[in-house]
Amino acid sequence: MEVVKLADPVEFLERAELVLADEARHNLILGIAATLRDNPALYDERQLWLVVEEGEVVGAALRTPPYNVVVGGGSNEALDALAREVGEVPGAVGVVPEIEVFVAAYERVHAVRSEPQVKQGVYALDAVVPAATPRGGRARRDSGRSAAARPLVGRVRRRGARRARAGRGAERP
Repeated sequence: MEVVKLADPVEFLERAELVLADEARHNLILGIAATLRDNPALYDERQLWLVVEEGEVVGAALRTPPYNVVVGGGSNEALDALAREVGEVPGAVGVVPEIEVFVAAYERVHAVRSEPQVKQGVYALDAVVPAATPRGGRARRDSGRSAAARPLVGRVRRRGARRARAGRGAERP
């Protein structure tokens, strides 16, 4: 088993195609690699790794410092090899159970301890189900109950507009 470091995101995507075939599970690593391919000047530095066994890619990872390493797919042995090869990283991102295997190997290899910071879900669209069409519906005016909420709604809208103009996006009130 060999860890190969690549410079070309096109080659990375072509060679990692089978190990990252489940697009929903590996959307982050695929998206970042595609960004590196399509907009090479966007990141000053990139690190791309493939784990190869008998000519077949069995694991993949990438990093755009200073961000975390993103691990995509791989057997336990491949993830262990990646943990030895990636060097010091601020954190790791990936799907369960692969990320758990990688983190355990990384802790062992680098003699560090880690804690999960964020747990997220991944969803894939399997089928489109048409929404039921409303029958006889019409727009309604605000009821008297919501009159008390109008000042808050106005403040939230104004704050969101200010934040959007400042390029920061909206946030909760």
